[in-house]
Amino acid sequence: PGGQPAGLPPVPNKFLADTDNRVAETGGVNMHVQFSDKFASTSHLFFSHSIGDVYTSRLANPYTQALPAPYVYQEEGIDAIGSERLDYKFSDKHNLFFHTYVKYNSLDRGIAGGTAGTSTSFDMELQDNHKVGINDFSFGGNWRAVKFGIGEMHDILFASTGETRYLYAGFVQDKLSLGSRTELTGGVKMEGWTLVDKKMRPSPSVRFAYKFSKDATIWSAYSHSITIPGFIQTRMEYRLSEIPYIT
Repeated sequence: PGGQPAGLPPVPNKFLADTDNRVAETGGVNMHVQFSDKFASTSHLFFSHSIGDVYTSRLANPYTQALPAPYVYQEEGIDAIGSERLDYKFSDKHNLFFHTYVKYNSLDRGIAGGTAGTSTSFDMELQDNHKVGINDFSFGGNWRAVKFGIGEMHDILFASTGETRYLYAGFVQDKLSLGSRTELTGGVKMEGWTLVDKKMRPSPSVRFAYKFSKDATIWSAYSHSITIPGFIQTRMEYRLSEIPYIT
């Protein structure tokens, strides 16, 4: 009211009363246990589920141009995460931690003939931190298994609808304390992702920092990193049109 220009009829509502109606349940718990001065455990659990009707425009989804715009589709998603971290302190200059987690994700969208996908990840990581003189060493590695599952779809095709891939990496880093004001940090990470190939690729980095005072620091850094592609970046085919077109 008040925003409608004079002389124009009101715009009727073409959608049902429950459009954009969404229901969601979310819950989680965190727990930290200090077994001793040296040994501690941190646990985390999380779950989220949502379902509802989603309003959208055809312009935001160019692969559905055959549908009238705007339109409504139903979407349902589930996220579940469980993680555990163990920390052990050998001394003030030496500590170790082990971290593992499991993550499940699913998304079901009633659009473009229906899309559905799930992924399950299991990850393990180990890191050791050790100070020796002016050196502050950190080294470790991680291993991850990811299981993908893709349901039947209409316009979007996948070369493979289900498979398990692995990511593995190792790294080493040293932070040098060159006096009370200067720090030099260098390291390299080697990482492989079997969704692409089995080759290990390096990601080096160097950082320098000089502290003029407790309130002023100058720093510089160099790093080289790689992008880890996802499942839909390597296994997807997209149907734009059929020639000749068959009604």
